[in-house]
Amino acid sequence: MFFERRQFERFNFEKELIIAAKNPIEKKEVQFYAKTINISRGGMLFFTIAQFKPKTKCWVKFKTNSYKGMELKGKILRVVEENRPEYLKESEVMYALEFDEVFSDYGMEEILKKVSEASRSK
Repeated sequence: MFFERRQFERFNFEKELIIAAKNPIEKKEVQFYAKTINISRGGMLFFTIAQFKPKTKCWVKFKTNSYKGMELKGKILRVVEENRPEYLKESEVMYALEFDEVFSDYGMEEILKKVSEASRSK
């Protein structure tokens, strides 16, 4: 029997971002470059060289045309092993992240719009 984990429609969305989390030992924020693969109203799939454990609280920072950019909060659900893209390096790990809040259709459109506009204005 096949179990579908997705509750929301996924959008192909390949953007660079910064993923930040608190280092549990040093108690300070660490940041890593990452790249999204897809995004939905409830979360996203991304890859990075960082090593995260499930349930790790994270802050995802996208560049936008705003001075502060856009920050979304969530937690790591799991390491994703299946359907690994061939272009990933061996050192890169794919993760599923669940946002702290589920976005409305309008909210998701605004996120996609703001991040995409910033990419085009470089």
